[in-house]
Amino acid sequence: MLNKPSEETALKVLVIGSGGREHALVWKLKSSPRVSDIFVAPGNGGTAAIAQNLDIDPTDFPRLLDAMNSNNIDLVVVGPEGPLAAGIVDEFQSRMIPVFGPSRVAAQLESSKSFARDIMEKYAIPWPKGNHSPITLKLRLTSLNKVFRWSLKLTGWLPAKAYMCVRVWLKPKPPWPISWTPGSSVMPDLKQS
Repeated sequence: MLNKPSEETALKVLVIGSGGREHALVWKLKSSPRVSDIFVAPGNGGTAAIAQNLDIDPTDFPRLLDAMNSNNIDLVVVGPEGPLAAGIVDEFQSRMIPVFGPSRVAAQLESSKSFARDIMEKYAIPWPKGNHSPITLKLRLTSLNKVFRWSLKLTGWLPAKAYMCVRVWLKPKPPWPISWTPGSSVMPDLKQS
């Protein structure tokens, strides 16, 4: 089981993730006199220079738990949205493991653009207006002679913040829908509907 840190003991910390955000977290934690050892799963070249990388996928909860037990980890800090969206904080808290990060529901503010939009709409927080559908996004172009810009995002977590931007220049032509599905490029559907 995990150590219960006291005021006098230095903490062993596991940082989960492999990006620049995690490197910054490790760098800052390294400067704390309350931290003795830092492990990073999976880490990167930068974190390897200042901490011990563990070759474990951030969403492989059983292997992370094993590594935490074998290294006597006192605190877990989660950086990337993938494990957060998968519920790592909820899972670890249910096992009484001290973990820093938002719950699965709170992580939806970042991992689900439609959830975030609904929250912002509910509480009158300014946000970019747009259309959304969880499977297929169809936008009808109704104005002529205008330049339209959209940033299209899928609902749910995607690696590397996958998104695409579309610019459409319209001439005096009838409007047409644009269809986009995961794995395809944006193409005008020239069938009139």
